[in-house]
Amino acid sequence: MSECMLCQSRRAEQPYLIEPVGIRIWSIEELIYFIGENLPLIDEDILNQKLVDWIKEELHMRRLAGILGQIIGKPFSTREFVLPIYHETGYPGETPMRKTLNAMDDFNALPTPVRLKKKGDVLVHHMRYLRAIETYQSVLDYQQSSHLGTQFTGVIYHNIGCVYAKLFQMEEACSCLKESWKLLHSSDSLKHYLYAVYLKDGREAFLGEAKGLNIDPATQNVIEKNIADIDAGEHPENPDETLAGWVQAYHKSTGQ
Repeated sequence: MSECMLCQSRRAEQPYLIEPVGIRIWSIEELIYFIGENLPLIDEDILNQKLVDWIKEELHMRRLAGILGQIIGKPFSTREFVLPIYHETGYPGETPMRKTLNAMDDFNALPTPVRLKKKGDVLVHHMRYLRAIETYQSVLDYQQSSHLGTQFTGVIYHNIGCVYAKLFQMEEACSCLKESWKLLHSSDSLKHYLYAVYLKDGREAFLGEAKGLNIDPATQNVIEKNIADIDAGEHPENPDETLAGWVQAYHKSTGQ
């Protein structure tokens, strides 16, 4: 956890491992904080019997565990599970609680592919790259029976490509980023694809692909400027950091 928290309830002797992101928590306050900061992740992968058992055995909150145990015994919403935790602890207060619950309701009202996309984004934030790829891929599978358009699909391919690049699986990265460019036809998606080509096969391959795509001189100049250090014969000192910066800029420009 990245912030200092004043925990007034019992601290567990053994922490609870939130497996999807590999984070360990030691108190009910940390659980509440995690939920509020990671709403796209809060589903049955986290809200399950294992968590209820930990609340009962490690935190000795038997009454709360009993309530939660009854809830997970049937179909339930995240609000139904989280609300008793708020009521039992009184943490973090009425206003933050309402803010989180409203955000939870807004998130759950989104179409399923959008919720999955946001879940993938949070997994990337936690550097759980393989899980993120699986989640983004489930969005593409879902897209076959939905109609959110080429823009959304292009963003998903872009995200998958960037995650593959973080894993230095450049063949897959190039394939996904090229598919993203085909769908989006934006200068940003083209730049990211050609940058991946450069990382995979070098400058000559980059120039050949740029020529084959008939990109205009102005666009090529912008791309060349962005990889000027590579033109000098050197890879970026931190390719992962460079890609992460481009991902942030891309999302800012598209609003995704």
